[in-house]
Amino acid sequence: MKKAGKIFLHKLKGIGSGLAEDICSQWHKAKEHPGRTVLLWLVILITVLGITGVTIYEKVHGYYLRSNYVADTEKPEQEQEIFPEVSEEPEDPEMQAIRENLAKYSQTEEITTDGSVYNVLLIGVDRVKKTTKGNSDSMILISINYSKKQISMISLMRDTYVHIPGVGYRKLNAAYANGGGQLLTETITENFKIQVDSYMAVSFRDMAEIIDAIGSISITFTEKEAQNANTTLTSMLGKLGLSDQEIDQYHLPGEGTYECNGYQAVAYARIRKVGNSDYQRTERQREVLGKLIDKVKAMSIDDIDRMANQLLPKVTHNIPENEFWGVLAKTPDLLTYSLVKDRVPYDGLFKSQNECLVPSWDATIAKLKETLYAPKEMIPTSTPAPYVTVEVE
Repeated sequence: MKKAGKIFLHKLKGIGSGLAEDICSQWHKAKEHPGRTVLLWLVILITVLGITGVTIYEKVHGYYLRSNYVADTEKPEQEQEIFPEVSEEPEDPEMQAIRENLAKYSQTEEITTDGSVYNVLLIGVDRVKKTTKGNSDSMILISINYSKKQISMISLMRDTYVHIPGVGYRKLNAAYANGGGQLLTETITENFKIQVDSYMAVSFRDMAEIIDAIGSISITFTEKEAQNANTTLTSMLGKLGLSDQEIDQYHLPGEGTYECNGYQAVAYARIRKVGNSDYQRTERQREVLGKLIDKVKAMSIDDIDRMANQLLPKVTHNIPENEFWGVLAKTPDLLTYSLVKDRVPYDGLFKSQNECLVPSWDATIAKLKETLYAPKEMIPTSTPAPYVTVEVE
């Protein structure tokens, strides 16, 4: 990849050098033939664009090098114990039936891939110290469908009961703790039957710093949300070694709308015991992400440059540089795409069992694939719902 980048850069510089020679030649000809002034300015414009192309490549390539790229061929360091796949019978017959149904469906349903769809998983890791991997308590699938001109933002709930390759049947958020982003994307691909192309992961601490660099965001709290957020702030900041007096400065006074800094926004996104449990928490996470995107859209080039240099080292990902450039080239079009927000498991398509969320896999995967891949005219208006929604305390 580095070799390819150098070749590309060398070609751009060669083009710029060649155009510079042309400009000298055309300049002398333009003096002798005034009618060629338009041609002269065209050559100047092309030359400027060529030089700009080199500058852009060097700048963005520098951004990429600052990020924490981890190739899938690299074996991730295991900082927590991997629990081997268990062979004993589950604790009750219903869980045994759930496992058997999941295994059967996994063998019959094919993984969908589509060259016009790019899926990247955003991972928020429940970790303050960098010496542990932590669980992936926030998982948002960003799916870009170039044919439909649609971006889907799908939250995957952490308590979803899945099979983790090489580990066994666990909650979805345990995959990252056992094998990092590589194992988590493999788990989602095999259970949800959609190809997850790449991932980007940040810890909650890093996410708070990213938000602070982008700028405060406005969030409205209920009284209970403010109380819960303050409890989370006390825990998070206490682990960072802040004193009680310092932590008090982060606490919210109560119900109301506030311009929140990074840790306050993260605390809001982590609220679980207010409202509809984890379901509403995923809504809060998408709300925070959406407001951050709006802030970035309004930033100047200088601000984006400053932010990128500061924050990219905090992001762990497996996106190859050629893939990164491919998405970047489509950015102007992406800003015009429609946005779809949702959550899996879907309402009415799961049940609660032993503190886990068990989707109706056939209906769930059918609906997910229709959202991510199918043309708009093929998406049905309703889906059968064999399970009733159960609120998890």
